[in-house]
Amino acid sequence: MGIDPILHFLRVPAEVWDGMKSYLLVIFAGIIATSLYNYFSCLLRALGNSTIPLVFLAVSAILNIGLDLLFIAVLPWGIRGVAFATVIAQYVSGIGITLYVLLKCRDLLPSSPVVCSISSPTISVRLVSGWQFQSDGYSLTPSD
Repeated sequence: MGIDPILHFLRVPAEVWDGMKSYLLVIFAGIIATSLYNYFSCLLRALGNSTIPLVFLAVSAILNIGLDLLFIAVLPWGIRGVAFATVIAQYVSGIGITLYVLLKCRDLLPSSPVVCSISSPTISVRLVSGWQFQSDGYSLTPSD
């Protein structure tokens, strides 16, 4: 599924290879939840509200610890149990903060559907600008 090259790149030892592979397969399912949380927490923090993202993060961390204990001590799920606990906690925080913004911060949402249209000149200008920005960043990075 494309995980083997990642494990090779990370030089994962053979004795933990299978566990790492099963862990990553489950963890990758939580990327959407993490993206939701990050998007809406950044939105709220940009508006000066850092408390709500912190609350959702704390709830997620406590839930993750509780589920880790459940999936390891009570249910013998092993490494996959730890991964499932993390993904469940991520989805709770991601969906929770999304619902918070949708229900409590209606003024942040667009009043009409956003229509995206991208033309060829727009793409070429953005690609050139992005390349310039990236190359500037590399030229300013100190070398080891």
